[in-house]
Amino acid sequence: MFEPVEMQKIRLIGLRSDMPALVSALQELGAVQFSKVGDKRLTAEKPLESYSAITEQLIRMRGIAEQLTPQKSGKPEKEIPLDKLLTESAGITIGRRLSWIMERLDSIKGEEADLAELARVLEGLKGMDFNLSLLRNRHLCFFIGRIGNDKLRRVEEGMRQITDRHILRTSRIGRSESVLLLAADGKFNSQISEMLQKLGFIETKPSHFPQSSDSPLKMLVGVKKKAEMLKEERAVLLAERGEISRANYQKVLALCEMLEAEAARAQAPENFGRTAQAFVITAWLPKPDFQHVADAMKLKFGNNLLIERIESDEEPPTLLGNPELLGPFQFMVEFISLPKAHELDPTLIFALTFPLIYGMMLGDAGYGLASLVLAFLVMKKFHGTMLEPVGKVWMFAAIPAIFFGIVYNEYFGFTHEALLGVKLYPSISRMHNISTLLVIFIFVGAAHLALGFLLGAYNKFREGHRSHAFAKLGWLAIEISGIALVSTIMFKALPDLAIVPAAALFLIGLAAVVRAEGAMGLVEIPSLAGNILSYARILAVGIASVVVAELINELLLPRPSQGLMILVFIPVYLGLHLFNMVLGMFEALVQGARLNYVEFFSKFYEGGGRPFSPFMRTRKFTA
Repeated sequence: MFEPVEMQKIRLIGLRSDMPALVSALQELGAVQFSKVGDKRLTAEKPLESYSAITEQLIRMRGIAEQLTPQKSGKPEKEIPLDKLLTESAGITIGRRLSWIMERLDSIKGEEADLAELARVLEGLKGMDFNLSLLRNRHLCFFIGRIGNDKLRRVEEGMRQITDRHILRTSRIGRSESVLLLAADGKFNSQISEMLQKLGFIETKPSHFPQSSDSPLKMLVGVKKKAEMLKEERAVLLAERGEISRANYQKVLALCEMLEAEAARAQAPENFGRTAQAFVITAWLPKPDFQHVADAMKLKFGNNLLIERIESDEEPPTLLGNPELLGPFQFMVEFISLPKAHELDPTLIFALTFPLIYGMMLGDAGYGLASLVLAFLVMKKFHGTMLEPVGKVWMFAAIPAIFFGIVYNEYFGFTHEALLGVKLYPSISRMHNISTLLVIFIFVGAAHLALGFLLGAYNKFREGHRSHAFAKLGWLAIEISGIALVSTIMFKALPDLAIVPAAALFLIGLAAVVRAEGAMGLVEIPSLAGNILSYARILAVGIASVVVAELINELLLPRPSQGLMILVFIPVYLGLHLFNMVLGMFEALVQGARLNYVEFFSKFYEGGGRPFSPFMRTRKFTA
């Protein structure tokens, strides 16, 4: 749990005639990740001959699947041999009809948008009695469309500057818009067009109007009738698509699933090496799984297959072995960067420190309870998305927030004495113990960083980099001695006798750092001090939230004495508390993550691992 699962590289050697069956068996086991064979004495293997035919049908089936409407999964389809699979896939001929339906639905959507715009304009023109065929006069220019009501006066002024020989009619179609009809001599077309464009005029081209001599009112009736016909056509097409989907969805998805598995098997040999009669496969698998895989393969192929462990300088893939409970925190670690196979897995430590820091920052039992509820809603609303694990982490973090809210005696900015009228327990008020809490949080940060240095030293020792491991311990010595010297010299918190041993420890730490990192490493000492002081934000973020909450309660708390004004105070009061609560949660999440990812992880964590991706298949629609 503190380290990734140990990986083992293996080599499999067998007869080429057994290769397809072996690949199928390994895919069903789902335990190994192929590694490209790099032996130059071997010829690179090629994909199986069936690969081209499989991918052709797979692309077809995926295209068809995207056009079907999702249906409830029924009984899984029975898996079938490759030749029958290709035949059945080729026999699915609904693709052309589905493509036509989807294209027609897209076309209808465009036509409906055009008709809606045309109807909107005609609504504004329906009170004008003129023949729309006049719009096609080649000696005149016409402009019909929508424009903002605040721009009408500027249109009139602009037209007077261009020509007095024009007709301008407008009709309001909303609070902010009007329909504009403008006719003028055709030679002024470009000038008028430029002027209207600058004013944000949205034109309905005369060509959009049907070839007709109807009035705007009659044409509006026709447009609405056509829109209704398109709506009916769309309903018919959607019904047909639904019928096709109900009849074929399960089958098509099952064929896709089988073709994907076959394509993976056919392409896998690209990683292998071969001679005239034999093949060679190298792969990674979790070390605890080696015997199970070896036994399964020996049972199927007997002495025709050789399986052996091999040593390799290649960086192994990373597989984290955390329990399901830590899954959301593992996601947050992987979101930044996956640890390398030889690194420590920081998931468990992150699962302990992040909620603790979030709780110390937010520190209000009421806000913590609200965090719990909101996190639960996020989990449910975004189930199956990347926000679900974020919601789970947030929910875990809300529990310490409630605990520290009780310790700080904060309940939506109130104390429990103010709410209950009686004191139930002693508390540590953030507003009245700022200096004490600041010191506590600085020491919490120092302990957090010290743990990071210890983990960093352990990592380097495991990798065999002893000088860098001692450098990590040197930084730890500098941190401890620096705190001791500052506490003694500046604050007299320790007796003067502590100065000499602290200074000696400081020099030892400097020597270890210089030996491993050179003299340039010493420029990081101010950064270390800054890292420690960064933990003061735990108090700063919390105090800001407390002050705002107390001000809201003091100035805007609804009271019966306010009379009818209480109807104004209640929404304002609740709205401001909601704003402060959301801001406090957001700051606690962001700053808590920063203290872990930036200050803490930088002391021991490199990341950059590549995930273990076993060669396997998933079954959802097949059995």
